[in-house]
Amino acid sequence: KIDTFTVKLTVSGPAGSDTLLRPNYITVKPPPAPSARFEVTPSSGTAPLTVQFTDRSTGQINTRLWEFGDGQTSTESNTSHLYSDGGTYTAKLTVTGLGGTSFTTATIRIKYAVPVADFIAFPRNGVAPLTVQFTDSARGNVTLYRWEFGDGYAAVGKNPSHIYQNAGVYSVQLKVSGPGGEHTAIKNDYITVTPSGTYFTDRNLTLMPLRNGSACWGDYDSDGDLDVLLTGERDNTYHALIYKNNGNDTFTNLNAVLSPVAYGNTSWGDYDNDGDLDVLISGWNGTQDVLKVYRNDGSDKFNALSQSFKTVSYREAEWFDYDTDGDLDIMVTGAENNNPVAYLYVNNRNDSFALLALNLPTLLYDGSITVGDSDNDGDVDLLLTGLKGTQAYSILYRNDGSGRFTNANANLRGVYSISAAQFGDCDNDGDLDLLLAGSEYGGGRYAGIYRNDGNNVFRDLNANLLGQRQGSVSWGDYDNDGDLDAIVSGESTLGDHVRLYRNEGGNRFTLASDNFAHAVGACQWGDYDNDGDLDLLLAGRDGNVATDIHAKIYRNENSPPNHKPAAPANLKSSMASGVLTLSWDAASDSETPAKGLYYNLRLGTTREGNDLMTAHSTRSGVLTVPSFGNVQQNKRWSVHGLNPNLAYYWSVQALDGCFAGSEWASAEIVSAVGDDHSEGPAQFSLQQNYPNPFNPTTKIGFTLAEPAHVRLSLHDLTGKEIKVLLNEKRGAGAHEVAWDGRDAAGHQVASGVYFYTIRSQSFVETKKMILTQ
Repeated sequence: KIDTFTVKLTVSGPAGSDTLLRPNYITVKPPPAPSARFEVTPSSGTAPLTVQFTDRSTGQINTRLWEFGDGQTSTESNTSHLYSDGGTYTAKLTVTGLGGTSFTTATIRIKYAVPVADFIAFPRNGVAPLTVQFTDSARGNVTLYRWEFGDGYAAVGKNPSHIYQNAGVYSVQLKVSGPGGEHTAIKNDYITVTPSGTYFTDRNLTLMPLRNGSACWGDYDSDGDLDVLLTGERDNTYHALIYKNNGNDTFTNLNAVLSPVAYGNTSWGDYDNDGDLDVLISGWNGTQDVLKVYRNDGSDKFNALSQSFKTVSYREAEWFDYDTDGDLDIMVTGAENNNPVAYLYVNNRNDSFALLALNLPTLLYDGSITVGDSDNDGDVDLLLTGLKGTQAYSILYRNDGSGRFTNANANLRGVYSISAAQFGDCDNDGDLDLLLAGSEYGGGRYAGIYRNDGNNVFRDLNANLLGQRQGSVSWGDYDNDGDLDAIVSGESTLGDHVRLYRNEGGNRFTLASDNFAHAVGACQWGDYDNDGDLDLLLAGRDGNVATDIHAKIYRNENSPPNHKPAAPANLKSSMASGVLTLSWDAASDSETPAKGLYYNLRLGTTREGNDLMTAHSTRSGVLTVPSFGNVQQNKRWSVHGLNPNLAYYWSVQALDGCFAGSEWASAEIVSAVGDDHSEGPAQFSLQQNYPNPFNPTTKIGFTLAEPAHVRLSLHDLTGKEIKVLLNEKRGAGAHEVAWDGRDAAGHQVASGVYFYTIRSQSFVETKKMILTQ
């Protein structure tokens, strides 16, 4: 304590006591005042700049106060401070102790950083007049903004809006200025404005108006333009018609001999891998249910296979490669005696199909079948919609690769009654999203978009689509901006509609057009006139008036040009146990991000051949069926059941959302993929098992030209060995081995597709067989 003190001393003894007092005897003085001093590092620079302040003060100090000159303070002993803006700042340190207060200052000189111009706009495409809101996202100290919108107009200000009055593709420039200088950002071809009025015109082509049927594009004669397949009824008469595209905006009825049907579906597909499109037809012909396959024999001739298929009510049929062996199988759903059923017809590659019953956990009828590799694992998954009892479902079944399907529990809205679904990557993130529409049990109507978030998780985007039923849906990039738009047809609470929704990005879809013929029926995108944009095929009824039915083609008039993708590169292949695995690098495209592209494979035993896996594409890369490719967004694919002895020829092309195909990969790869064995003498052979399909037993025959040690093994679709039937030396001549459908542990295996491989020192061969229930 600082003060002056009096000292008092008292002494005591036997004789008494005495006291001595000395006033103001001790004086305690305060210490010297502290001396403030500090260092700064650095003392100058360009904003933003972090400066370190180090206290070098001396003396007795109780408190410190740093003032940085920009309104900020600190009481730490040593501290740092960020100067965000340029300027000259006086930093001050004040120290206080018992002896008083002291302060000192230092000058900090911060230069202004050059600002960085940037901006966003919404919307970036639309019909003239188009109002666009521009939002500044520049960094740094900006005092002046100057915009140039590419159409001769300019503006100043931070966040202007601008109206584009005329169609065109516009580049936008933002120049920002500040104390640190100026910077310009230019975004080329940033705003796309299409002409006012309709995108599409009705070509009034001579297609027979039909209702309660189907309509699909397909280039059946491989002449480079899309033809039309129509089914349906009018005036209580049923029809199945093929119209040939003459290439001059006219179509001619082939008068093909097809089973006339309605209330079903049809589709194109090259089931025999001969390079032309065959026809799958299902429906009701007025007296009975029909399921038929028609082989394209060229010269505008289609002939029905002698195959007998099960006919079911409320039927739906679809092509897909169930066993990834490169050929198309057939999936069928429906009802028998009002009980839902599902059947699979496996392609035998001899103009016949083997029947398998699918053991799905939940069977549905009166719905739809949609196929696609939703989890990008290299096999095709199933989406089924329909009824079971009094409940509507939409169930995604995941293909586990061994011929079994498990419920992915995707929690999709249940729909039925001519419901419709299609996979497509609407957000360009590399996985398939879902467009879904149909009736809800109880009378409701639904149309929506589910985003695929991976791991079998689909999230409803609540895209505000009009609920519709008894129609169809189709993905396609009609405006050539690099993302998928959606079209939905069907009956709604507002009447019958065909509605086009434009993808605005960011999971947003806006109504672009409702100016088509109002129809409950089929619609599909396809570029029938080869002008680089998507046209629309439409068929169906408007209301319940028997005469108010349509079959129309709407030509796209106003879309900006589309550029086809570049061809994929870095093709690689490998063979193991009869499984050929192919891979390639992602392609690129000027409109669509690389993740949003799709791929088509072809595989054959001759150069440019597709006798083992068809791509539905011409040699020049033009699609014969508008689709998202036979392997969708995979960049790695395996084909099963091949002979390891042979050489195979393959290539790959990239596709965009306009179904524009790239050139085939520039260096078509020839893969001699054997296991270092020659084919051996002609007398070495492996026969097809008999019977095939079989249940419960089958026999496998083989011939040896000379005594040899042979191994005969069985594998499932994943390549997993399930049993060795033979592993010993056999003499020259014919031999036969039986299999009872059991694995190595003696357990009965599930029905499905299996492969058997014989291997000796000089001979390897694999064949496919089918075990039925």
